[in-house]
Amino acid sequence: MLIRALKYFIAVAVIASLAPFVLPDGYGGRLFSWSELSWPDPGVSVPGLDGVELPSMGEDQPRTVYKWRDRDGTWHYGDNPPAGVAAEPVKVHRDVNVLPAVEPDPDAKGETDPEAGPGSPIERARDAATNAEQRTRTIDRAIERETGGR
Repeated sequence: MLIRALKYFIAVAVIASLAPFVLPDGYGGRLFSWSELSWPDPGVSVPGLDGVELPSMGEDQPRTVYKWRDRDGTWHYGDNPPAGVAAEPVKVHRDVNVLPAVEPDPDAKGETDPEAGPGSPIERARDAATNAEQRTRTIDRAIERETGGR
């Protein structure tokens, strides 16, 4: 009985796995095709830069890519713009947005130090929160007076 159930389970699993390759997608094709199967790319995917080959780390010269908008206002980027589209060339530098790491000074009193003192960003934020709470209470009392506490 157990062997029979296992055979049925394997048969159902095989059929379920192969079904997307034979079922129609509604557009005259199949849901999946064998030619579309591939291993995932381990590289980083950047939305909007599909198909754009970014410069390698050893490259010192900027690279030119093109950006253009479609009729819906969506920006596209590519090595070659489509024909008949006004595309703007964009220089891509390999070292853009690369910042060296900075070690914080452990003795410095700064924005995250609760003892930073008057005039510090944390103290100003606390004052702003206190003022907002007081303003909210004042408004609530005014509404109660106008509505008679309803």
